[in-house]
Amino acid sequence: MIYKRFAANLRAQNWTAIAIEVGIVVVGVFIGTWVANWNQERVERAETRRMIAQLEPSLDYLEQYFESARRYYGVTRRYAPRSPAGRAIPGSATAISSSPPTRPARSSASAPTARPGQACSAPIACARSTTRS
Repeated sequence: MIYKRFAANLRAQNWTAIAIEVGIVVVGVFIGTWVANWNQERVERAETRRMIAQLEPSLDYLEQYFESARRYYGVTRRYAPRSPAGRAIPGSATAISSSPPTRPARSSASAPTARPGQACSAPIACARSTTRS
């Protein structure tokens, strides 16, 4: 319909009607593009709100976890100068003793031993005692 009117006005050289029809088409395309962009932004905002709602519990959990870790390391930082064995690191101000801890001597009388060819009542201890020989 618009094409037939446009062609008739072009043949008649009615430039005012042609300009109005071109203007109507341009405005229609502009409004269509504007509405499509507005709808796309609306959909994106709704998607963003949905994603934030899904991520919020995870973010709350991570916030609690890192706060807990911060408190934990704040407490353990006071014990950092000590080594895992309970000794101080050399040169630190909290040195307890300068000698390393000694292991208690093993008593050979407490572990059952078996002579070759003899049965043992404690197989694990016997296995240890026979491998040391």
